[in-house]
Amino acid sequence: MGSQTRPRLGILPFTGGMGGDGEAIAALLTSRPEILAAFTVVPITDQASTVIAEHQLQMTAFTDSDAIANIGRILGADYVISGHMRRLGNRNLVIATVINVETLELVAGYYRTYRNFREVRGCMPSMSRSLVNGILGRPTLGQLPSLAIAPLGIIHIFGRFRRRFTFSIRNT
Repeated sequence: MGSQTRPRLGILPFTGGMGGDGEAIAALLTSRPEILAAFTVVPITDQASTVIAEHQLQMTAFTDSDAIANIGRILGADYVISGHMRRLGNRNLVIATVINVETLELVAGYYRTYRNFREVRGCMPSMSRSLVNGILGRPTLGQLPSLAIAPLGIIHIFGRFRRRFTFSIRNT
């Protein structure tokens, strides 16, 4: 058996949501067998917690790749999972993204609408499999290549502000 080291993965608390939902999602992901089999999960240090708290106060919602990568470097991680929960009308949305700390590349993502937190817990197996496969470049049968969505800015359309997105497919 070779001594092959597994990539190191940091999992940040998700922002948004109610009460401790974001911390709960991070804890649920941290304990997923799919993630534990593929990565060495690094704990959040006091120094990283301070940086996380500063970014939450600034309302970046961990969408800034530089900030996420900085936290990843503090943790000594190769990849960092961050996410956000948001209310959309009468539904909710959970979004998870994975950043490569060295290249700042968005390497994997996952989103899902839900009605209540029980549905979020129920999607943990598919979320963790999707993120692991995206990070390791292992497409599964019936899966499309990884799709990265990066907001470019807000543009004015028909009297309303809407977010414009760029789509790019990364072949693995």
